[in-house]
Formats: sequence, C-alpha cells, structure tokens
Amino acid sequence: YPDGAPRFRMIYVNGGGATNHGKSLELSGRQTLRQFFNAGGSYCGSCAGSFLSGRNVDSSSNRRLGYLHIFPYNTLNTGLKKEQLDHVIPDDSPLLKYRQFGTENRVEGVYHNNGNWMSLEKGEHLEHTEVLAIYDTPGKRPDQGAAIWAYKVKAETGRVVNIGSHPEGVKTGDHLSLTEACFLYSLDGTGVPNIKGKLVAGEMREMLADTTDKTPAFAKIGDGQIHHFSFQVEVCIAKTVIDISTEVDVQLNLYLSQDLSGITTDERAYRVTGAGGNKSLRVRLAPGTWYVAVECANRVRAVKDDSESYYVYDDPQGLLNGVAYSVGLQQRLRRRYLRVVGPVASVK
Repeated sequence: YPDGAPRFRMIYVNGGGATNHGKSLELSGRQTLRQFFNAGGSYCGSCAGSFLSGRNVDSSSNRRLGYLHIFPYNTLNTGLKKEQLDHVIPDDSPLLKYRQFGTENRVEGVYHNNGNWMSLEKGEHLEHTEVLAIYDTPGKRPDQGAAIWAYKVKAETGRVVNIGSHPEGVKTGDHLSLTEACFLYSLDGTGVPNIKGKLVAGEMREMLADTTDKTPAFAKIGDGQIHHFSFQVEVCIAKTVIDISTEVDVQLNLYLSQDLSGITTDERAYRVTGAGGNKSLRVRLAPGTWYVAVECANRVRAVKDDSESYYVYDDPQGLLNGVAYSVGLQQRLRRRYLRVVGPVASVK
C-alpha cells in the first residue's frame, strides 16, 4: 500500500532452491518481504520456503545471504530425498483449532524432499518457537523433531509458519487439511492495526502523502485498505463529530468504536457506509479512548492474463497510488465547562 502496509494478509513460498530463490529477488526484493512481515503480513513456507524464512542452516553462525531472517534461527537439513514421512499433530497444537486429522492426529506419508526440521531437545529457538507438528520417522535424523513450527513474538508483525515437507501437493484428505490448517493459523497471526496518529479537536488531518514522501502517517489510502486513528473523550465533552472528505470519486466508509480490533465488524460500532467519500458522524460518547477507521471500499480488479501465468491489474481510478482524503475531529463542551480554555474546539 502507499504507506508500506501489506496489501495481502499472507504470502506463501513453495519449494525449490531457497538460496538461489532469495538471491534472485535481490536485496530490494528481500527487503520488501521483510517489510511485509514487519508491517503485519504473515508468511508460510514449505521446504525451500521454510528454509528461506530463516537465519541459516545447521551450525552456520552467520546470517545466510539470500535468506529473509524473519525467523531468526537456524533450521536443520533432514538429508532425506523423495521420501514419505509421517507427521503427528500434538494435542496442544493450534492446528487442531482449524482441522481434524486421522487416527491419533497422525498424517501419514507426507512427501519430503531435502526439507528441514528443528530439534526439540536443545537450541535458542525453543523459547520462542511454537511446535505445530512432529516427524515420526524412527531411525531417521528428524525423528521426533519439529516438522511444522510457528514464530510470532511481536503483536505488530505477522506470523511465520514453516513446513518442512510438502503436504500442499495433495488435493484431498489429511494432507490438504494440514496445508489448510497451516494457512489459517498463519492468516490468524497478522499484525494488530497500526494507529496513524491522534486526531486533534478543531484540526483536519490531511492524508495526502505519496509513497516517495516517506511519511506513512499521512499517506493516501489504498484500495481495500483501512486507516486507523485515535482520540480522547474527556468528561467535559457533550458531542463529538467526525468528518471525512475526498475529491476523488470513491467510496470511503467511516467507523467509530472503543474496540480497535473489531471496529469494522462489530455491529455495536458506529458507522456510515455507502456510496461516496464525504461522510460524517455526530455522536455522544462515553469518556475514554476511541478509535476511528477509514476504509476505502473500492478495489482494483486483478484479471488473469490469457496465458494464465500472471495477473493484470485494472486500475482506471489510480487506486494503486492511493486516494487523498482528510479526516477531522470536532468536540462540543458541556454547558458547565464552556469557560474551560484548551485545545477543544466548539461545534455549532
């Protein structure tokens, strides 16, 4: 998005050659993926995709060039090629919230080709790594080690879900369910909303900046994006007015709630939706912290090229570069506080 926030909730990276894959992105591409994760987008990778997220492999002490390092630990090579490995889902695995698996939570015969694993016996990774599935491969190197694991330590980042094998290659049954559960857990780990700033009574906040301005707190809003703001209601406030306006022919929706996480979905939230971009809310609010969400309901259309090898984005409104708008706060004092002097503006 124009402010650097992730346009998508999750990126999935499949198998191949992790180092060459990462180097082919060049530094700018790797930095973009790191920004995606650090700004709240989740990452799921299988086999090479799992290696790619990490720091390095086996006992190497340096950070490997070409890797993303968003999972800040080394992973281990299994040394196993073109094998079918059983996976066991522990009873406390979050994957069981999304899908159920066969007898004793066992997924049999998952294809594996030079993938990775993690030891559950020692290593600095144990404190922050969440084990989602375990290899059950008696007599082989990764036996009873982590086959699938997750990492998320900061609320504002996304979640990394790494898969050492290839369940994604099967379209039915437990293998499909395993892939689906990994995707869903990754999606549920996206970062908390970022607050653009505090609205000040009597002032209009102009959201006019382009990406190149490098002022994301004042950036234009992208297609399907939601911007969040906060403001304070003191006991002296009788009425609050929130206004949004734009000169662009788009639909901007306006939401108001004390619950930031569910502001656009909570039926109890104040809202003004529908055609057009100029909207206003006039409400009496309880004292405390309140949140405003501005949503650009218009979306850029993505259509597959005739070759079906890539998408073409149809953007006649220029939404990809963002929509300029303004958001303002006005607050009216209760009658007995009218003599109070301060930054609170009067609303007629």
